[in-house]
Amino acid sequence: MSALRAVGVHAGYGPVPVVRAVDLHVSAGEILAVVGANGAGKTTLLTALAGLLPLSGGHLEVADARLTRTGPEQLTDAGVALVPEGRRLFQGLTVEEHLTLGRWRQRVPRAEFAERRRHVVELFPILEIRKDASAEVLSGGEQQMLAIGLALMRAPKVLMLDEPSIGLAPVIIDLVFAVLDTLRAQGQAIIIVEQRVQKVLQLADRAVVIQHGTIVAEGPARELATDPRLHAAYLGASSIDLD
Repeated sequence: MSALRAVGVHAGYGPVPVVRAVDLHVSAGEILAVVGANGAGKTTLLTALAGLLPLSGGHLEVADARLTRTGPEQLTDAGVALVPEGRRLFQGLTVEEHLTLGRWRQRVPRAEFAERRRHVVELFPILEIRKDASAEVLSGGEQQMLAIGLALMRAPKVLMLDEPSIGLAPVIIDLVFAVLDTLRAQGQAIIIVEQRVQKVLQLADRAVVIQHGTIVAEGPARELATDPRLHAAYLGASSIDLD
């Protein structure tokens, strides 16, 4: 069963098409990487999958149930959570207040909410230490952890991340990727757009290559590292060193 499936999805801005006839799926316990050059349509695709951009064609399925409406409330309620590029936290709110926002549009029993919170702070212990700090005083790494934690507080069926490594120190990038690996082992479905193609292809189970808004290649992530279609679309090189 697919946690999320996109079938023939088209999306864009006004009359300008950006994403064209995209088919993809991700299952529970799987990481799907979406790679491609700048401007290929990766962020637009995630934005559409999160319901923040209307579909102009195609449809979405969450847990194999076809959605008749694909606005942000419907996608959120169905179990899709997006960690956007740049984190986009509420600067006047504390860490604890952000985590509490995870209950938005959900009637979560107190015990379940406490369990979700425990899970998040086990993944990112610094959030417990910094629970009373406002988002604007957090480091970039702490903000990224909080953004992921906020998404996880909804117990999503699908967690999507757009460029989670931007602006982070290498040690924090490694920590974030290790957490994503842990979440996969716990059964989380993950879709990730990431500029560090070598690193994300090491992490992911499968990958799709997007070029000019369409998927031009897909398959096991490590196999795609040497696929000439990836390099034609993205790198202009003959192979990627995954060692």
